[in-house]
Amino acid sequence: MTFIRMSLSLAAVACCASVVLSDMAPQYHPVAHPSPYKIPAKPYSYEYAVNDEYLGNQFRVKQQSDGEVVNGSYQVKLPDGRIQDVSYTSDHENGFVADVTFQGEAKHPVPAPPAPYGGN
Repeated sequence: MTFIRMSLSLAAVACCASVVLSDMAPQYHPVAHPSPYKIPAKPYSYEYAVNDEYLGNQFRVKQQSDGEVVNGSYQVKLPDGRIQDVSYTSDHENGFVADVTFQGEAKHPVPAPPAPYGGN
């Protein structure tokens, strides 16, 4: 009898504890933006380039903005040997407008011959 009473008591405590813990769960609310107006964009300019002769990676990017319009370009060496040039402009009126060109001809590498089989 004592074992059954103790089991029922533990079950009651566990039930009450789960109710109390669920009431203490954190409440999440959306955070209001601290200012009601849009913060104006600031002019900026940056450039970045990589030319890794060992691995063959070649990449260049340049971008600038006057706070209204973003102008930029990037160049990347593709795995097929071509160079891809992208020049773009982005603003709130016209969106993102890009001009994409390629230099060179696509050359797919010739697969290496299979290794000779050394077994008898």
